[in-house]
Order: sequence, then C-alpha cells, then structure tokens
Amino acid sequence: MNAPLSSNPVRKLGLSHIAFFRSYLEGLPLDEIGELYLETGKDQKRAKATLRWVRDALINAARREKPSYARLFRITPSQLADSPGSGLHAGGPLSGIPSLEAFQTERDPDNFFTEAELIKAYNEEYASRFDPKAVRRAGRNQKLRKRIRDALAWFEGFLPEKPQPGDQLSAWLDEVIANRLRQGGILTIDDLAGLIRAKGESWYKIVPWFGKASASRVMNWLILNQVVPLPERALVPYRKLFPKLKAKRELELGIVPLEYLKLPAEVSGAVGSNRAYGNRLAAVDDFEAINAWIAKKGNQRPHTARNYRTQAERLLLWAVMEKGRALSSLTIEDCTEYRDFLYSLDGKQDRAGCQVWRWRIPREAWIGKRNTPRWHEDWRPFAGPLSPASQKQALTVVSALFEYLARNRYLDFNPWKEVDQMPVADRRKLKTDHALTPKQWQFVIRHLEAREQNERYYRLRFVLWFAVGTGLRLEELVEARVGDIDADSSGDDYEIAVIGKGTKERRTTFPNGLMPILADYMEVRGLGRDFSSWPTREPLIAILATRNNERRHEISTSTLHQMLTGYFAEVGDAVDLEDAKAAERLKSATTHWLRHTFGTMNANRNTPVQMIQAALGHTDVGTTGLYLAAERQQRAQVINEYFDEIAR
Repeated sequence: MNAPLSSNPVRKLGLSHIAFFRSYLEGLPLDEIGELYLETGKDQKRAKATLRWVRDALINAARREKPSYARLFRITPSQLADSPGSGLHAGGPLSGIPSLEAFQTERDPDNFFTEAELIKAYNEEYASRFDPKAVRRAGRNQKLRKRIRDALAWFEGFLPEKPQPGDQLSAWLDEVIANRLRQGGILTIDDLAGLIRAKGESWYKIVPWFGKASASRVMNWLILNQVVPLPERALVPYRKLFPKLKAKRELELGIVPLEYLKLPAEVSGAVGSNRAYGNRLAAVDDFEAINAWIAKKGNQRPHTARNYRTQAERLLLWAVMEKGRALSSLTIEDCTEYRDFLYSLDGKQDRAGCQVWRWRIPREAWIGKRNTPRWHEDWRPFAGPLSPASQKQALTVVSALFEYLARNRYLDFNPWKEVDQMPVADRRKLKTDHALTPKQWQFVIRHLEAREQNERYYRLRFVLWFAVGTGLRLEELVEARVGDIDADSSGDDYEIAVIGKGTKERRTTFPNGLMPILADYMEVRGLGRDFSSWPTREPLIAILATRNNERRHEISTSTLHQMLTGYFAEVGDAVDLEDAKAAERLKSATTHWLRHTFGTMNANRNTPVQMIQAALGHTDVGTTGLYLAAERQQRAQVINEYFDEIAR
C-alpha cells in the first residue's frame, strides 16, 4: 500500500446514499431500499443507522452551502402523507369518496373524457365532501415534495464522492462489514477487487464470519457504484441475487433487451408517422413513451408489470428489426402482420395454411433458452412458441399500450382497434389437461408422509393443502398473511382476503380442515398453535429458520415455484412403473396445476359454477354478478365439504 491507512477514516457520502435517502422519503420500506442500495441488505437496524448518518451529513452540508435546505432534510415520510378527505388522493371505505381511478372506471370506462374533464366532473360531485384542512395540507405537501426533490438534485451535483480503488473500505461500508473484511486482511477497495479477481465467486470463504449473502451485498455495492471492473465468473451469482441491476454492456441496435437497445433517429419514433399533435406526455420518442406507460402501471403486481414490459419490448424489437420502422409508425397492416408473426412462432403453417416462416429475420433469432439472464448475449425475446391464450394476451397488452398513447395524444390513433383477435383454445380442455386426478393427488400426499417431519416437511405439507384447498394463484399464496384470515361470528368458518389480478380484493373460504395443518406448521416455527396469538403480519408461507434467527420473511414466488415443481418431479420418479402415465404427468406439473385441480375437482362435484369462479377470482363479465351474490355460509359449506372429501 502506497499511503498509510487511517485507523478511523471519515465516512464518505456517495450517490447510492442519496438514492437510498430519496427512496426513504418516497415512503418505500427500509428493508427493500436497504437491499437495493446498501451493503447491509434487509437489516433494518443497520439501515436506520445509515439513514440517520445520511440525514445528518445532508443537514450539515446544507448548513454550510444552502441553509434554507437544512430543515427540508428533517422532514419524515409521515409528515408528507396526505390525510383522508384531501381530494384526488382520497378514497376507500374510510372517507366514503372513491379514488379518481375508481371514479373513471365507473363513469368513463371507455375513456371518452379528457383528464381535465374527468377531474372537473369528480370535483363537482365530491368537492363538498372534501376536508378543507386536508386539501390545504395536500397542497402544502406537494410543494414540499418538489422542494425536497430539488434540494437533493442540487446536492447530487457536488456533494457525493465517487469511491476510488485506493479508498479504505471503512470509509464506505458499514462498520460491522468493514471490520470483518479487515480481519481477513482486506483493507481497501483494491484489496477486495484483487481477492475477487483471484478467487472468483468463492472469495468470501477466506474472511472469518462472512457468508455468501454478505458477499453478494458487497458486490452489489461495488457494481452499483461502478468502482472497479470485476471478472464475469465472479458476477454470475451476484446477478442471480440482484436481477434489477444490469451488467455493463454496450448499447446496440439488435434483438436485445430494452435497457441495451440503441435506436437510430429514423426509428426512434421522435417523428413517427402516427405521432399526434398536442402530446400530453413528456416522452419525446417511443422508448420514453413505453417507459411512461410502464410507470403508469407501477401499482400492478411485479409479475404483471414484467409482462407489460415484455410485450412492449417484443413489439418494439419486431417493428425496428423486422419492419425497419418506429413503433409509432406501425400501420394496421403491420399490426396484423405482427399478430400472424406470433402465431407462426411454432414453426408450423400460418393462419392461412401458407409458408411456415415468411419473415426476413430467421425464427431462431427470436427464440432462446428459457430463463436466460437479460444481460447475457444469448437472451432472446421468446422462449418458444406461444399458446393461443398467450397470443391473445400479448395482443391485448400491446393494444392497451397503444390505447394509452393515443388517449394521451402521443399517437394519432390506435391501429390495433382494426385488428381481429385470433381464437383462443378451449379453456375447459386446458384446465383438464393441467389438473391432478384424485389418484394422482393421493400419490402426492402419500409420498410426502414418508419424509422426515421437520420444518421443511410441515411447510411443504401446508403449501400443498393450502394451494389445492383454496385455488389461489402463486402470487396470492406468497402474499398471504395471518391477518388476512378471519373467522365468522360463531368462530366455526374462516375466510381469507386476497388481492388478486388488477389489485382487486376478494374473499374466499379458508377450509376448516386447513387450520390444524397451518397450526402444525406455525408450531414448528415457534409461534404456537393458537390462531389468535399469531402476529397479523406474519406470512403464512415463510423462509426456513436461519442461524441468526432473523425475522421470517415470506418465501419468494420463484422459490415456491421451484419447491413445488421439484417435489412433483420427485413424486413422479417414485410412482410405480404400472402408473407410468401418471408419473410423466406429475413430472410436468407446476404450481398452477394445484389451482386447476381445485377448479376441476369442484366442477366434478357439481359445485355451482359461480362459487368456483368466486373462489378462483375469475372476472368474466357474464358471471360476475352471480358469484358476488353467493352467501358466505353457503360457500363455506360447499368448500369445506370438498376439502373434507379430498382429505379422506
């Protein structure tokens, strides 16, 4: 080392700290933003300590450079929150006033009115019910938010430092992490980078009391701050843990993810032939317009938001690479051709029975291996042919994108309105093909009972019965909390509140026979068997116990999916040879099969269709009124009888 190292260097403020503080003021959970921006991950205690330090550093800098900003950094998210009755942000059962979005859904489902006309109508109807104090506070808060954003933007221009290779780690990292690295002889950023280059992904093994998760968080910090280049082999596990952050890669014109796409001016959409006058969006080209639409859908589930991005990405790439034109220049004929392009991805005949593939770019250039990371050069927009249902969904999503752009005057018109939708495969056949038979379900349960009865066993046991007993979707299973379950006045029947697709809430029966199975699982988790004593925010399906006995977070959707598909494959291998067909079906089963099993078995029992649809959360217009009228007691009796029958 060229210079002596200080035993107690001054902590330095970086851009990631500013981003962390800004996200905190936006009201985002500390554990989430800590995982994204800090080397301490989801540790809330360390995140709070860092938050106090960042706030103090900003306040001290403001006193020196811009005293009027100092008091802004003392404001907390709770002080910026609008109270009920403030107007456009009000709504819900407490205020009795619908949100503006709910008002539009009811009064203007076809988006006939402009935004200004809609707000005027909303105010005319509800203004008399707004709390004047809340309205004034909302206006004040809006101005405060802008001032804080301006203040942070001003400080970003000169205050944060950029980590340098020779800097001591203790000047940048959390004290506990820096001390552990020091015990391993790692004092500077250069020391750390050199070790990673030499040892690859297992570099952390030479550091006492330093695990893989901590190592991944440190690498997150290194790459987030663009400190030093790291070898590809060291970054692979990091990217699996932090998929939101992209790897360094040159922008290019090609079949690449949106974040790596470089559009020439002639296909950027800045002057697309379908562009309209009076654009209400800040977007100047198609890329920014797509991002504005995705941001508009930011309140959707992560899975839904990813699907929106995927469909927009596919269409943009096809327009630019296949047709050589901007997204905002697509014609009705182009959109019809894209519909046929999706249909022909299976390599068979097209809708008219003609040539298998009639497009300029080979089919193989569009299709790659499933789950290829987005940063990898082998990534492709499609992982294989699309089912009829997936094709229809894709067209529905891109049509919604164009409708949004046309409504906000970015586009002159929506060409997708003139494109016929292709027929979808019969859904009843799909559900039958992707559901377990009663005999196959018995295979699944019998195989489980042979396992060692530890926490892993009780968790899997509850998951299987929970999924097949309620018919919930994968995301709904993961997001379920203890507080979502409630008993009726007699305490005999239970229901669970679920936020389904489109962030719509529904209530469905939580079978009585499922309660003792959940109690077994909770007891193993150290929470006892008494439902009333369980913490309301406790996830029903949690990660396994850790050495440090940290708070149990909910399991991720990908982990739950892998857990069940792996178990189904295991059961398939264990089935006798005389049941070879059942074994093959079980090996291909996924999480969603349990949902279809719920629907199919109930249909075979002649359960009223409106009750099945109510439980599954289907939104078919022709049955919505019927299943909403189903009484709680009647639904509970039917679902409980079904659960008792399959549990025999």
